[in-house]
Amino acid sequence: MRVKFNFGKPSGTEDLYDREDEVKKVISILTGNGSAALSSIRGMGKSLLVRAAAEHITDKAIVWIDLENVYSSLDLTQQLISGIHGAKGVSGADENALNEVRQNMLTSSFSASGFLDTYFNSYIFHVDRPVLVLDEITHARRLGRLYDHMMNILYHGVKHGAFQVMMISSEMGAMLETFNSKQLPFNSLLEWVSLKPLDEPTSVNFLFEGLEFYGASCPKKMIYEYYRITEGIPVWLALSGIRMVEGLCNPEGIYRDDRSVKYVLEQLVELSKKEIEMLRLISQKQHVGLAGTHLKRSLNSLIRKGLVAGAPSGYMIPDPIMEHMLKYEIL
Repeated sequence: MRVKFNFGKPSGTEDLYDREDEVKKVISILTGNGSAALSSIRGMGKSLLVRAAAEHITDKAIVWIDLENVYSSLDLTQQLISGIHGAKGVSGADENALNEVRQNMLTSSFSASGFLDTYFNSYIFHVDRPVLVLDEITHARRLGRLYDHMMNILYHGVKHGAFQVMMISSEMGAMLETFNSKQLPFNSLLEWVSLKPLDEPTSVNFLFEGLEFYGASCPKKMIYEYYRITEGIPVWLALSGIRMVEGLCNPEGIYRDDRSVKYVLEQLVELSKKEIEMLRLISQKQHVGLAGTHLKRSLNSLIRKGLVAGAPSGYMIPDPIMEHMLKYEIL
């Protein structure tokens, strides 16, 4: 039996809670031969939602390409090949050609841009009615010109009906830049879909039902307090449920839970010292104008990465747990 409260990367679509409308929307877009961009901060269940939708799409091949940990052309090539091999509906893919690519990856004869051209103009033709799911696509921006080349191919491929795409990204600012690009106007081809936190009734029901599932209990006041702290973000609600099942009915304790700390650190580990310093300033509600020029430069980077958002009163950190940890220097 699957764990009802699952933290980090959920194990199955049964972990998806109260996203029926969003799932139906994604299904409608894909079955209607459309493409979309799906964005939100981390922990909203974007990838899980698309996987849930994909289970209802039987007449198309879903090619899932995970770009979260792509740091080189080699990484990109491996993920693209893995996507084909993992897709349902692949018919007659040229195994010898793919093996040759593998052999050439580490040699001077390997051309990443050339492989991209071949991949989309040849290999992808072996996939029946392909839908390319590009998970955490904006993380591949670190590839520079190769990323630009890939985006150009994707734009023209969608425009001419060669394939459909579902772009997923936690880097909300970067995804918006891609969506609204003047050079490659994806907004004319893709529908924008965003995920919001669960509201209070839905969040509380999620926790109550999970506790009932395990035969566990926690004072009602504590359950509502967990909602206040997590602000309805599914990943933090899930960890709250785990803590309550463990008998840890202390909402404030989530801030120092080892799992919380590890999850937040995973998001901060690739940031520069200047970016982290800027995050601390924002978490402490200090005016960004007081920061030095060297820190201000990091602000746009944090916005592109989805770690900072604008608000009427100034800038804010959308993740309440991260904000608290930085504010009180738990990290």
